[in-house]
Amino acid sequence: FLRPTDVMARWEQCGFMLLLPKSDSSQAMDLARRIEQAISGTEITPRAKVQVAAAVTQIRDTDQERDAIYRLEQRLMEVNLQRQNQTVKLA
Repeated sequence: FLRPTDVMARWEQCGFMLLLPKSDSSQAMDLARRIEQAISGTEITPRAKVQVAAAVTQIRDTDQERDAIYRLEQRLMEVNLQRQNQTVKLA
């Protein structure tokens, strides 16, 4: 799924962040959906399955240092409360 220019890093307790410097938002959404399809529902134990919540945003010219991350964190909190697999694109 990832290219040599992409970076995947652990984020907080049970999350990961992908930095895709050579992708536009459409390509990033496509990758997020493919990852979701590949891993969602994977059984960890007989009573626990992988659930995917993903959000995509682009760094804007007007963003301060943490603005993009703040947007993602806020949206992911909302998605996680819904307790369903979901991939969203932020404006």
